Amino acid sequence: MLSHAERRQFDAIRTGLAADPQFAGLTRAAARRLRRQQFWTWLAPLVVARRAQRRRARMLAYGA
Repeated sequence: MLSHAERRQFDAIRTGLAADPQFAGLTRAAARRLRRQQFWTWLAPLVVARRAQRRRARMLAYGA
């Protein structure tokens, strides 16, 4: 899930730079990633929670 600030930044980029062909592909890819993430959160919340838990454990192991 995106935080509120990340979501606002994503929306600003998507709407402000969508007309620029250099950024259009990037914003489409980001929108696709977001849709995929939302779909998985709806379809299999336990899978998403386990993935997030593994990511947190990895970040702690690396000291980030």
